[in-house]
Amino acid sequence: MTTNRQKLATVFTVLFLVASMICMFMANGIQRDHGNIKISEGKIQTDAGKITYKLYKPVSATKDNRAPGVLLLHGYQNDHETCRAYAIELARRGVVFWQLMNTVTVRHSPDYWKEAMLTIRSVLTTVKTAKPTAPIRKSVEQTVTRS
Repeated sequence: MTTNRQKLATVFTVLFLVASMICMFMANGIQRDHGNIKISEGKIQTDAGKITYKLYKPVSATKDNRAPGVLLLHGYQNDHETCRAYAIELARRGVVFWQLMNTVTVRHSPDYWKEAMLTIRSVLTTVKTAKPTAPIRKSVEQTVTRS
């Protein structure tokens, strides 16, 4: 026999589950600016090895409608998810944001900064010399300024 108290607990449980699902969908919408930001992940092969990246691109950024870009190589004791809030906000404002997972993690190494700069140079060289049909070139073409 179900008491009123058990029925009430069941109703509240269902309500909280529904409210949680609604909040998750709303958070996903906010994170992607309700479909105005395309977030893609992948790996790029460079001279420094494979580097994981995440690209936050406004839907309005196309080959014909170029957008400014930001390349982020995170700092020590972080990963490429650390600056997610900045990436989302800049993408909402029309900036392409490309986050790379730093493969150089031992900051106390005497060659840390040298290795970090070589990683950046290697990534930019890889993107600049990629074939125009290569997926990474297609995705981040507007983020690289040609010298």
